[in-house]
Amino acid sequence: MKTLILAFAISLAAASAHAGIDITWRNCPLAAAGEPAPASGQDFDCTGSNTYTLYGCFKSDVSLPEFYWLDVSLRLQWFSTPWESANQPMQPFWRLENGGCNRAGISVGIDLEAASGSGTRCSEFATPWGEHGEEASIALYAYGPDFGGPGFAAMVFTVARPAGKPFPIVAGTRYFGFALNLRTDLRATCAGCTNMMAIAINNVTLISSTPTGEPFATLNGSELTRDHSYIPFVAINAPDLLYGADPVLARTWGQIKSQYR
Repeated sequence: MKTLILAFAISLAAASAHAGIDITWRNCPLAAAGEPAPASGQDFDCTGSNTYTLYGCFKSDVSLPEFYWLDVSLRLQWFSTPWESANQPMQPFWRLENGGCNRAGISVGIDLEAASGSGTRCSEFATPWGEHGEEASIALYAYGPDFGGPGFAAMVFTVARPAGKPFPIVAGTRYFGFALNLRTDLRATCAGCTNMMAIAINNVTLISSTPTGEPFATLNGSELTRDHSYIPFVAINAPDLLYGADPVLARTWGQIKSQYR
């Protein structure tokens, strides 16, 4: 299956004063000169073992002087055509929960050096996790297949800094948040690698423990698109999905996480 990378469905603004969260394939959402262009669409080559990385980056409109953790809520949807949900139970390749067929096929990375390809990507972004991700850890990962209906899924995870070691988030600064790595190693064992999929941001919450100022900031729209109410989403194996799909139903982070308490 030929790999096809698509440009953004919605053009990027040259500069933005807005807060927001963006997700892209190939690179962080804003590329410096000489870096690979970020993309909204990615075809998976399901004939071999490959890794595809989805980059999540954010900008807050408030400073959080004692930032400790990042809550991320994503949602997935399987499409039978670019305009129709499959409305069938999620196939094994997309069973990414603990104990699921393809749990080994996903990981969350916070090492900017590794995610950047040793400096060839994401140079426009700072990191709150330490250059190699050594100042934080993944404190929670949960995935609910068929959550909200057949062919839908919810994913939540938390990136946390250790107690007593906050990081000062500066309003208006762009930060690397996470790298979601999806692998095709189990494509033969877990059917569904070639499914047309959408991954959308539900919301991202930055949480601070400071007794003064803002205790948190919630981001649920794009920073870098001209329409800042645009729900950031990307496509897999579905170039037309970027132009015809209605992103999946919203679920609050609390609703999703409560299923795994």
